[in-house]
Amino acid sequence: MRRYFSNLFIAVVFEPGICRLMGRELKNKKVIKTFEASFENPKKNFIDEKIISYIQEKSKKLRFVYVTFLLDTIEQGAIVGTKKEDFHKQNLNIKDINHVAIDKNWSIYSLKSDTKHAKKIFEPVKLDLIYSPFLLLHKCLNNHPKKQSNTLYIYYHKTFIANGIFEDKKLVFASFFKIPDEEIQASPATYNHIKNSIKEFYNDPRCKNTFLENIVIFGDEEMDFAITNMIKNELMMNVSFEKVNTLDLLCDLAQKDVF
Repeated sequence: MRRYFSNLFIAVVFEPGICRLMGRELKNKKVIKTFEASFENPKKNFIDEKIISYIQEKSKKLRFVYVTFLLDTIEQGAIVGTKKEDFHKQNLNIKDINHVAIDKNWSIYSLKSDTKHAKKIFEPVKLDLIYSPFLLLHKCLNNHPKKQSNTLYIYYHKTFIANGIFEDKKLVFASFFKIPDEEIQASPATYNHIKNSIKEFYNDPRCKNTFLENIVIFGDEEMDFAITNMIKNELMMNVSFEKVNTLDLLCDLAQKDVF
């Protein structure tokens, strides 16, 4: 029934010193209005009062409002498997994490304390949906016209890198890297993470006899040329980039979950 009323989806993303938002208002599942805004947000892991006021102003005349947030905290990730013992193999205490099964064969997880903190800072407006970077990667992969084998897929954002290697939609390897605020764009740490992820993949006995040839990067902005150049020259891999809109993807995910 709610689809016959106006529904507002507001996606929120933190970047160093900035908070970006996108709103998408729908009625009968059709978009009738959109808006975007960007605010200075100097306190790390907190949200400025003016941002809360902006969300409240946009929401006040609507009955159904869903605030969506991209979690970029360091202690999260994705694992192969969905069972309790699969988490134990990764030294993860299932009591300390929130976890969701994807495609019945792999899982994403985050610390309960991190999602609790996110809900707390959004308390005045109520945070409805929290999404993992690996869900963005999963959505991009499903939308990708040519699913390549022997490929490392990366979701690249100003605050993180989420890596995944898949075979027939099944995750075989994943890693997550939180980019330090002071190392945005050209970062040796970013390159080293990608290099080390590939090395870790090759050292995993479950992944033997697989040789990676390609890297596909999804992101709002291209990775710095210096990094992609090192990947091409030092790791001898093909690199391609596909531009996406993180806020748009968050609204898409929320819309799908609500309707």
